[in-house]
Amino acid sequence: MLISDFRDSRIGTIIRSPIHVSFLLLLILLPGCEEEEPALLWGSGTLEAEEVVVSPVIGGRLLLRAVEEGDRIEEGGLVALVDSTALVEARELARVGLRAITVQRRQAETALAAVREQLDQAILNRDRVKRLVEGAAATRAQLDDLESMVELAARQVESAETAFDVFPVQEEEIQLRLASLTRQIGECRITAPRTGTVITVFMEPGEVAAPGRGIVRIADLDELFVRVYVPALLIGRIQLGGEAIVRVDSFPDRSFPGRVVHISDEAEFTPKNVQTIEARVDLVFAVKVAVSNPDGLLKIGLPADVDLPEISP
Repeated sequence: MLISDFRDSRIGTIIRSPIHVSFLLLLILLPGCEEEEPALLWGSGTLEAEEVVVSPVIGGRLLLRAVEEGDRIEEGGLVALVDSTALVEARELARVGLRAITVQRRQAETALAAVREQLDQAILNRDRVKRLVEGAAATRAQLDDLESMVELAARQVESAETAFDVFPVQEEEIQLRLASLTRQIGECRITAPRTGTVITVFMEPGEVAAPGRGIVRIADLDELFVRVYVPALLIGRIQLGGEAIVRVDSFPDRSFPGRVVHISDEAEFTPKNVQTIEARVDLVFAVKVAVSNPDGLLKIGLPADVDLPEISP
């Protein structure tokens, strides 16, 4: 049975009415066809593309948008810049904090040296008076006073040494803050996560960007796809990687080679905008067919027909 005959048939005419959500035609066999002739599977859908919306991670005023609609951009290419002034200032303050810790450490070292000197002097005085007490040249009360001075100086040394314990903690905290701020500043430079073409611009320079709010949408137009639906009874005839033929009304005399790139592993009911209630009660499997578009002839949103002639029953 010829594809053209099939499409001009009454069933083909009904199913090819202008709806944009695709579904797959049921198996059609004319009386008298040879039994070994494979039945034709055919479906209709809308051309789509793999798209990604590029959004900022850090909020702020949009200083620059480096691309326009229709521009092609490579993965990692500059898309936009978000104002990072506040983050840069916060990083500089953190660096000042590091320098302040360095000054505090030096002051603590000076204080520690001073109390250690006091402790050494107190020990010398105590030992001298202790010898005098043994020679009855000094009183026991004088020795007790010097013992107290030694104990006090020792506590001061211990306290001064403990002060150094906080510096590594403070430095680590500031280093972590610096790393976080540096990362955030880097995220203010928004780059393309994949190679593609800018198809939509959402924001202009001067607007305030927010995390999750799209700046541009990028699509891979080198390869489009169309989704069709295969009845459960026929899904076994579809092979992943199988060949397909895609046609669009804009080029009636040309076909575009395609391939099956995904077969749903879960059945669903036929999409609700299929024209008859009877057709909607059938379970179907979604089949995704990719079609190369190196010349850019195919456009997102174009209605497309998909033939699967090479699939054997």
